[in-house]
Amino acid sequence: MKASDIIKDISQEVEKMCEVVSSNHSLKHDLSQEVLLSLLEKGEDDLNDLHDRGKLLGYAFRIAYLKWNSNNGVPVGGVNNSNFKAVYRDYDYINCVELDDVLHYSTEEAVNAQDQVNDLLRKLTTLERRVLQEYLDVNLKITNFANNSGISRSNLKVRLDAIFDKIRNDRD
Repeated sequence: MKASDIIKDISQEVEKMCEVVSSNHSLKHDLSQEVLLSLLEKGEDDLNDLHDRGKLLGYAFRIAYLKWNSNNGVPVGGVNNSNFKAVYRDYDYINCVELDDVLHYSTEEAVNAQDQVNDLLRKLTTLERRVLQEYLDVNLKITNFANNSGISRSNLKVRLDAIFDKIRNDRD
């Protein structure tokens, strides 16, 4: 059986499994896609073997559980760029800004803020500005950025973190 057919057969079950593992979190669909990608990367022979022995869903569950919960041995507060939890869950708060929390500026304050942003951008290298612009162009979604650029999400996250650290340090 082809790997794509096997994945098609189990995709709904993997989706339900990821819903359970994530406690119906909004990232459950992303988690299921990550699990399916991991299975496809396994190789057709291994996938067929697991499927034929009836162990594929158990294997998929372990992948989902570990992707959702694992820190890959990195201590709390350490830099961890290599798994689903670090890339998605730990940065989920970025998309959770309440409108009441957004400050309202007068026109003069907005112009001053724009000048400050321009000053910060001038301090970045051309490559750093380009990476930041591409990230903005894909609506701050690392997965879309990775798909468009061909650069891994973990590499992009490291690059973006370095740029944000540079901006934070220049701002202080």
